[in-house]
Amino acid sequence: MKKDRFYYCANLTGATVLVYLVVSLLLRKGLEGFLELVAPGASLSHPVGISALTLQLLDLLLRFLCLALPVLFLWGVEPAVRKALVLHKPKPDQLQYFLPIFLLLSTLCTALSSTLERLLQKPWQSSASPFFPQEGGAVAVFFVATCVLAPVGEELLFRGGLQTLLRPFGDWFSIFTVSLVFTLLHRNPSELISIFLLSTFFGYTACSSGGLLLSMLLHFANNFSSFLLLWARCRMNAASALGFTAMLFAVYLCCGIPALILAVRRRRFEKLPKRPPTGQKQMSRAERLVYAPVFSIAILLLVILLLLECLGA
Repeated sequence: MKKDRFYYCANLTGATVLVYLVVSLLLRKGLEGFLELVAPGASLSHPVGISALTLQLLDLLLRFLCLALPVLFLWGVEPAVRKALVLHKPKPDQLQYFLPIFLLLSTLCTALSSTLERLLQKPWQSSASPFFPQEGGAVAVFFVATCVLAPVGEELLFRGGLQTLLRPFGDWFSIFTVSLVFTLLHRNPSELISIFLLSTFFGYTACSSGGLLLSMLLHFANNFSSFLLLWARCRMNAASALGFTAMLFAVYLCCGIPALILAVRRRRFEKLPKRPPTGQKQMSRAERLVYAPVFSIAILLLVILLLLECLGA
């Protein structure tokens, strides 16, 4: 029997993050070694002698294992997670309100990230065009990895797994804590605020809908929108890509603003239940997180990796 459930859940959250990092590192190093063996001089960043389709298939396998193994780790260790990994059809009007509102938020976050990227531009940052495969088969695999695997796998791991662990200590506490972890794992300095806001929305929808289907659909919409923008930047000339981006954002704004107004007027945003008071003077939940050693080590490691990313190491 776990004497202190809070510390147990916090440390298990940290352990899962460490599993994710170790698995990612080992698999990436293994894939680098495999590419070097198949085609001397090849690497993930310089895949000489490797077809685009092969590279995308290997990347798809890498992403799948990086998400599946931590989920299986949680599944095996914590019984509560097994019950939480359910989809549950959202309430009838949730999708029709949440989707346009989320795309509005995504549009604002994209604008914010673009602005911060310009402000934070450093000499070490590459000015090369974003990667987008050229072959049809490679594009299809890239789409599956970006728009299908990532939304499903990340929602299972973060909202279905980690948020479930921390939710007994407060819905908003679990949402913000998992969003912090989710943001740091992405390690993109210009997108920290945007990813945190989007992750918070995913967490809220998972709590309010009682399942993962709605957050998966919104996550898919976000990644599909990014896929379209990347496709436009890499396949169109500058003027056409700008026009396509402006048109897409205009659609999101025109649909999102009215949906937000209607949702507020009709009170479609459910208030998440507050954590009942304990009646005892004790450390706050944030302070207790700091005293959970495995969680603190995981967060410290993520911060170090983010700093290294900022320094271009």
